[in-house]
Amino acid sequence: MIEKIKQALSQLVEVQQQLLEMAVNKTELIKENRIKGLELLVREEAKAIQKLRVTEMVRVKEVKNFFETRNKPFLEPTMTDLIEEVEPKERGELLHLQQLLLDQILELKKVNDHNEELIQESMKFVHLSLDVLSPQLSDMQYQRKPQNGNGYENGEHSLFDSRA
Repeated sequence: MIEKIKQALSQLVEVQQQLLEMAVNKTELIKENRIKGLELLVREEAKAIQKLRVTEMVRVKEVKNFFETRNKPFLEPTMTDLIEEVEPKERGELLHLQQLLLDQILELKKVNDHNEELIQESMKFVHLSLDVLSPQLSDMQYQRKPQNGNGYENGEHSLFDSRA
């Protein structure tokens, strides 16, 4: 039963590694402004995330089964609970897999945070560019003239004359 848990953890490590590689590739695509490549990578990433969810469900199920066979059912058993219950040889392997997984998760979070910052900066640049290129709305708005005349006094007139 522990072998199934270790196998699930190993698969989680593999999928996390794939996600980390995708995140690094995503950084390059963002820097190079390759939107089509980014779209494809995001689709692949969604598949990997689904695989991660399924593998995590398998791991949770196997850990629950392990505790149920020992008459110690938990609602949500943790890896720490599991590590305390196994033999010392298996404990070392589980600790190693757990540490690998934790390191990858932290690295993935760091890369994803960096990617988010890059995207935010890119969005600021796009908005700034649009603001510079687009005319000011106040210059283009129609203004109502006072009703005490034809509105053309003092050389002022509207861009739009509805009476025409």
